[in-house]
Amino acid sequence: MSESEYSVFQTFTSHEEALELNSLLIKSNLKTKIHDSSTASTTIVSTGNTAFSVYVHEKDFIKANEILEEEARKAVKNISKDHYLFEFTNDELYEILFKKDEWSQIDFLLAQHILKERGEEINQNILDQFQKNRLNSLQTTKEKASSI
Repeated sequence: MSESEYSVFQTFTSHEEALELNSLLIKSNLKTKIHDSSTASTTIVSTGNTAFSVYVHEKDFIKANEILEEEARKAVKNISKDHYLFEFTNDELYEILFKKDEWSQIDFLLAQHILKERGEEINQNILDQFQKNRLNSLQTTKEKASSI
């Protein structure tokens, strides 16, 4: 397998988080690599820049995402009612669903769970439409930025 067949799957500021993901993926028989781009200076971590990247073979991205989603589903079942998302309004929870790319998989699934508990209808069609609208929104923003 050549280096070029691997792509960044996720990035982290902490080596421990990268190792945790790497271990989870390896347990599922996926081939991974970790790249440490940190320097001798700790400034890179303290400023929030990513220093550790987990690479996955490009053909395994879907499988890796499925593994993370399953882990997140398990975690959501064990989250207590004092989790901060339970204090969010419905509009704020919908924003998490719309901006999935800005939130963790656990937050995304928990937002769905809370909205359903509150009697809101959340189905795959709604989530697909949010994703389509989000991609359009990001593309429009990118086009505006490049025309400046």
